[in-house]
Amino acid sequence: MAALFVSVTTTKHKKEYRENTTYLNDNLTPRECRERYRFSPDGIDSLCKILHDKLQSETERLHVLSVKEKALIALRYYATGSFMQTVGDTLGRDKSTVSRTIASVTNALCDITDQYIKWPSDTSQNKSSFYRVSGFPNVIGCIDGTHVRIIQPGGERQRAYINRKRFPSINVMGVVDHSGNLNIPPFI
Repeated sequence: MAALFVSVTTTKHKKEYRENTTYLNDNLTPRECRERYRFSPDGIDSLCKILHDKLQSETERLHVLSVKEKALIALRYYATGSFMQTVGDTLGRDKSTVSRTIASVTNALCDITDQYIKWPSDTSQNKSSFYRVSGFPNVIGCIDGTHVRIIQPGGERQRAYINRKRFPSINVMGVVDHSGNLNIPPFI
């Protein structure tokens, strides 16, 4: 019996790196930055400082993403709710890079939630009260937010108060218990 062996050769395609740094908020006005990422430039810088240790790459490879690039890719995805392919095309990155980046930024954010989100120590009373009042099981509070229109302040930071609907406001969030009493979290 004769055996037939066929040699299949594959050619590796040279990887093309798209250099598109126009999305870095250094090149954007504060207004453009808020429209694209729902964050101010200062807010993005603060987020990068908080996440730096978790997102800093251990490699010194040529085309490694900076912490800021990773944060901006994830923020763009969160802000638009768009497909990863679209975010990648917009920001000049491959879809697989966008996917890995979103996963790593999301995991980094989840790792630090305990520093910023505090739960009540005794939730059993709230749960039973909500169930008694409304029939909802396992509810410990209700949260809602709104933009409260304000008179636009003057000075350098006046643009920071312009919301996405283009009027000056302060974003206010409230948490209430079963009787509608406002609970102010300890971290505010």
